[in-house]
Amino acid sequence: MIDQSKALFWNSWSFRNADGIYALLKQHSDADIFCLTEVTDIDEKEIIKNGHNLAYTGLASGENAAQVDNLAQLRSRFGDSREISYMTADYRKWKCLETGSTFNGVGFGSALLVRSDVAIVDSGHEVLKFEDENIKSRVLQWIVYTKRETCYLLAHLHGAWIKGNTKGDHEVRTQQSLLVRLALVRLANMYDVDKIVFGGDFNLDINTNALTLMEGEHYRNLIKEYGVTNTRTVAYRNFGVEGESMYADYVLVSKNVTVHSFEVADEVLASDHAALIVTFS
Repeated sequence: MIDQSKALFWNSWSFRNADGIYALLKQHSDADIFCLTEVTDIDEKEIIKNGHNLAYTGLASGENAAQVDNLAQLRSRFGDSREISYMTADYRKWKCLETGSTFNGVGFGSALLVRSDVAIVDSGHEVLKFEDENIKSRVLQWIVYTKRETCYLLAHLHGAWIKGNTKGDHEVRTQQSLLVRLALVRLANMYDVDKIVFGGDFNLDINTNALTLMEGEHYRNLIKEYGVTNTRTVAYRNFGVEGESMYADYVLVSKNVTVHSFEVADEVLASDHAALIVTFS
C-alpha cells in the first residue's frame, strides 16, 4: 500500500558473502529504506595497492573474507535508484591477518539507502562519543521523511562493542542509551515528527537495563512483541553455544506506529546477523 513504509535493518558482516547480501536486498527492493551496518569504505588507491579482501577477525581471505570497499559496491549497484548516505566514526589502519597487507584509512560504518521516490525532509547522523576513551565512538544515522501527510523519523544504530562484555550491561551502554534517546527526542521535536522507527544491531542482550532504558515508556520492542528468540544466524561463531546470547538486533517503534508485518530473516546466511524487515504506517 502506498501509505505504508518498509525498512530493512541488517548488520552486513562487511560483505563476507556479498552475493547473499545483494540477493536479499534485491528480494526486498520494494523497501523504502535499507539500513546497513558494518559497511566499509576506503580510498580506491588502497584497493589497487592491496586488493579487496581484509580478513580482520581471523577468518581466511577468500570465500569468507571481509571486503574493504562496501560503500563503492553499494553506489555502483544502487546509486541510480537510491540516495546513499554513509558515516563512520573514524578511518583507521587495518591489517589483513592472512596476507599481512596493510590498508590505510578504512572506514567501518553505517549506510542508509533510500529509494529515490521517498519524500525526504532531511537526513543526518550523530556521532556518539563515550567517556571511556578505550571504546570506539558509534554512529546514529537518521532520516526524516513524509508519506501521506505523516512525518516519520527513522534511525539506526550499531551499538558499542566492549571487549569481554559483548552484550551485557556496562556504563558505556547506559550512556549510549541516554544519548540515543535524547537525540531522537531532539530530532522529533525539531521536525515535528509524528512517528518514530528505530533499529539496528544494538549489541545488547534482551534482558539488559541498557535495552530497557533505550525502550523507555514510549517505544514498543518488536523483538519482544513478536516473541523472537534469536536474531542470529548459524554463521555466528557462537551459535548454539550454551549460555551465549542469541540476541543482538532490535526494532523499536513509537506506540502510535501500526506494524503491518515484521520478519526476522535468520535463515539468510549472508551475515551472522538476521535481517529485520518491518512494514509500518
